[in-house]
Amino acid sequence: QWVVDQADHIVFIGSVATGKKVAQRAAERLVSVSLELGGKDAAIVLADCDLDRTVAGVFWGAMANSGQNCAAIERCYVERPLYNEFVKRLKQLTNVPIAPVATAAQDQLIRRHLDEAMGRGATVHGSYPGAVILENVPEDALIAREETFGPVLPVWPIDSAEAGIAKANA
Repeated sequence: QWVVDQADHIVFIGSVATGKKVAQRAAERLVSVSLELGGKDAAIVLADCDLDRTVAGVFWGAMANSGQNCAAIERCYVERPLYNEFVKRLKQLTNVPIAPVATAAQDQLIRRHLDEAMGRGATVHGSYPGAVILENVPEDALIAREETFGPVLPVWPIDSAEAGIAKANA
């Protein structure tokens, strides 16, 4: 409360419930606020992309800092004509050294998401701890819906940019 009442600008990272309270207090004082309330950021890869740059960029966006970045790519949708080659190239990068995650609790959450996805038929490329690419992940799996905050990236084929946008916004 004190910070919101004294600050000229607020940057808050945390839960949706607390973010709403911060935004309401800031609005009362007409103070600008930036909120990062978790998410499942998506990359949409279209068939006309520069493949080398896109593979490198998506991999970096998903795996930098062990995926522990509020803007990390947590899911990827790839147009079908490019899908197999894109995944093949991503898989080749899974041997890149990845730093450990920050806490034991985060490690357990990542393992829970991976275990649930594998139990439901996901194909896993790479080995955790380390970079992991997943295919055949059910769209209602934890790793597809909840913030994982780790070096894992599920990838799905799409038929069009519109389909990718719809899935990213779902």
